[in-house]
Amino acid sequence: MNAFRTLIVPAAIVKSARFLSGSLAGKAGEGMYLTPLSSSGQEPATHYISSGVISSEFAEILPLAVVSRNEVGEEVVNSNPGNAKAVVDRGRSLETPLEVTEDQINGIFASVDVSEQDPYEAMARLGLKMVETI
Repeated sequence: MNAFRTLIVPAAIVKSARFLSGSLAGKAGEGMYLTPLSSSGQEPATHYISSGVISSEFAEILPLAVVSRNEVGEEVVNSNPGNAKAVVDRGRSLETPLEVTEDQINGIFASVDVSEQDPYEAMARLGLKMVETI
């Protein structure tokens, strides 16, 4: 089973996020977070985005921002913090074990935005635009 997710990570941790995604999600996790974002749409990139279908197993361990509207139409975001222990446990069970701690994963999870929103909606919610390259 699969799940749709839009994942936005700060540029400061994009290398770690790429490595973890590739390690935990296998081939499907490779090549994530290649599209640069910034608030102005100009360089330098402050964030990177990936959006699409991921495995349910991967989706279940990630944090999730659930975006809805209240009775007066205001946007409300409820967050699930993710499962850092599951990441650490899976990382340790890999052929080449990952040496990460729950605190490190919780730090990464606290800085990323994962939602079920369309990528353009997620970018707008965070005040980000794709970086224009010439």
